[in-house]
Amino acid sequence: MPSVNISTSTVSFPSSVYAEHPSSPVTTVYPSLPNIPTESRTSRSSLRVSALEVHDLVWLAESSGNVAGRLNRLYESNAVYKNTFVTASSLAIISDIHSLTRRLRHVQVPRPSGVIGKVLGYESDVRMWEAWKIWSEIGTVCETESFDGHRKSIVEHTVHLLFLGGLVHRSVRVHTILSFNEQGRITHHQDICDVRELLYLIPGGHAVQSVTTRFTAMGLAGLARVGAVVWGSTQVGAHGGGDNVGKRRVNAPGKGVGVYEYSHAPDTDCLE
Repeated sequence: MPSVNISTSTVSFPSSVYAEHPSSPVTTVYPSLPNIPTESRTSRSSLRVSALEVHDLVWLAESSGNVAGRLNRLYESNAVYKNTFVTASSLAIISDIHSLTRRLRHVQVPRPSGVIGKVLGYESDVRMWEAWKIWSEIGTVCETESFDGHRKSIVEHTVHLLFLGGLVHRSVRVHTILSFNEQGRITHHQDICDVRELLYLIPGGHAVQSVTTRFTAMGLAGLARVGAVVWGSTQVGAHGGGDNVGKRRVNAPGKGVGVYEYSHAPDTDCLE
């Protein structure tokens, strides 16, 4: 009997997250993540690290260091970014969008009373007021692989919006889908959000959406019933009126008016 030699290989993980970027803050924000070498970026665990680092770059305050270098490492130069409102087809535009998102994540404005006191001269320092604050909480992270070898990472997270110093709190669920190539770099980044949840950001939007959707469903149901009646009567008329029974019905001889007999003659109107 021939002998079969089975060889096993092990992969050792270095102490840094990435060999070319050891100072990545992903391990500090998510300490339970495994340390992935550069050679294994196409594995599922490495795709998860990349997906979480993208979330770190956009939504976490700790991601301010070396943003351009990290984006160049994570994205392809011709990567595409899409969401409900914008479409970016280059890494430069994606970098600008992420930079704008980070800047608008926490905005403070001077208090009106402080501005008036500063103008009148009886108050030296202008106190700031938190206009809004935006942050994100990760819910689920999963990876998929298609039959042709394309890999995707899906991050489900909730974006929280705090307005007017905490007086108004809104939240929107977002699904981030990242597509990777053979080198483990992102080629397509898409943020998907339900339009109904965007309506919830508007005051009274939830009530308006609830009422309009219910009336729309009732209208569609009524339209379906009317269509069923119209189409049903049309089909009955098309199939039931072709035998020309009325044409072959004649008065019975010697019988009163209204008493008929039917002829068994063939329907010559239907013959060519």
